[in-house]
Amino acid sequence: MKIRLPENKSEITLGQYQRYVKLLERDLDVYSFNRRKLEIFTDLSFQDTAKVTQVDFEFCLNQIDKALNMTYEELVSK
Repeated sequence: MKIRLPENKSEITLGQYQRYVKLLERDLDVYSFNRRKLEIFTDLSFQDTAKVTQVDFEFCLNQIDKALNMTYEELVSK
């Protein structure tokens, strides 16, 4: 299974970001929240997110968070 992850904010679409903002408003447990987050920022279905190994799951979430938290200055300097 190949997963494409955003490396910075410019690789996050407006649609993905809007879905993420709606996700933040939901009352979900951490695991469900993280699966939904992985679903939004990759091409995986919600069912397929359960098949990702724990190591890969954590790596993907860290990469997504890194892209989401990137500042404008970091984006411009790349």
